[in-house]
Amino acid sequence: MRSNRVHVRSLGLLLALVVARPLAASAEPRTLREVFTYAREHAPRFEIRRAQRDQVRADARVRGFWLPEPPRIAGEWTERDARNGAQSKDRVLEASLALEPFGQGIFRGRAASAGRHLGLREVDAQARAWAAGVAWLHHERLRQFWMHDRRLQQSEVARRLHDVVQKRVEAGDASGLELDLARVEAAEGRRRVLESEGAKRGASERLATAIGWPAATELPAPDSLELVPSFPDTTRLFVRALEQRPQLLVARAALRQGNAEARLSRSRLLPEAEVGVFDGKDDGDDVSGLRLGLSVPFLGPPLVETGARAAERRRLEAESRAATRDAQAEIAVAQTATAVASQQVALYVQEILPRIEGARQRYQEAYSVGQVDLTTILLSEQRYRDAEHSFAEVLGTYIDALRELELATGLPFLSGYSLDEEPNR
Repeated sequence: MRSNRVHVRSLGLLLALVVARPLAASAEPRTLREVFTYAREHAPRFEIRRAQRDQVRADARVRGFWLPEPPRIAGEWTERDARNGAQSKDRVLEASLALEPFGQGIFRGRAASAGRHLGLREVDAQARAWAAGVAWLHHERLRQFWMHDRRLQQSEVARRLHDVVQKRVEAGDASGLELDLARVEAAEGRRRVLESEGAKRGASERLATAIGWPAATELPAPDSLELVPSFPDTTRLFVRALEQRPQLLVARAALRQGNAEARLSRSRLLPEAEVGVFDGKDDGDDVSGLRLGLSVPFLGPPLVETGARAAERRRLEAESRAATRDAQAEIAVAQTATAVASQQVALYVQEILPRIEGARQRYQEAYSVGQVDLTTILLSEQRYRDAEHSFAEVLGTYIDALRELELATGLPFLSGYSLDEEPNR
């Protein structure tokens, strides 16, 4: 029995190591870089994009195959019983192969290549949007953690104020009304803590879902040093965006595919050939031969298709020009919004927030010795809370602007994520 228990215990330890190894192999997602490292191994979106890229490449190989149709083989076995009692047997085997003697396969291969290029660009656009979204969720979680920390500090200030008022009431230097006000303020502080706790948990759950973190498992505490993202380098912004903006890349790839489809449709006006051979017996006679057929496509649908493909190409050319003009407007708006929000965040970080804690301490000391009344303390505390709340809103606006700037330009201003990290790219 002892030997069995040891065996079971060893097996349990082995299973625990096997289960823990994938978690140990991934860095805990505390920083944004670690978030993407973890997501690369666990996020369902990564597997989806890997499968999408595989599917795009496979579809292109199918469409661009060197034969327009697979070879065909047919056989005929016939037995005839004549009225005079004579019997005959036919055995004929046929094989045929469709050919494109005028090089139509070259145009079909180019169209397949252009389709593959377009499909991969579309998946890249999804990846860029996903990366910007994950980065936004990470920074939003940091913002909610900061807000919760502020709420805890505010609640502690209200608790200390209540203690001071309690002592002054006991000493006969304050009224019962002041004590009631202090109790209300302390209770409100605890309520705000509960509210921020819910917001913090919600932000953590949304990020956990995006990166594939196990359900019902708490994410590790974030790195608070990343609270305010740095302002990006926007020199030659539009020129760089022309090379990276997902919408422009997709529009160009679509135009490239449209041109290839137009050339392919014109090549389909050329005849296609079908070569066949047969061998066997017919009515007891040995038969064999060669069959050759040519299509006459300019009398069928391919003639109409060329007009449709030409119209589609003109539409794609117009859409490409429109995408370039849209890019100019969106990038300009996003760049301005990011710059304005960054300046507001800097004002809070450098001028407003550092002075709040000192002012709180001085006001409480002044109240404890009777230099100011409780109403002044409560009004000042409300002003400080408003300032901290305004900073959180401005920070949120700045993070939103960075996300929009990344989406508008295709440059990883918020995420720092390179598409080279994508699977099967």
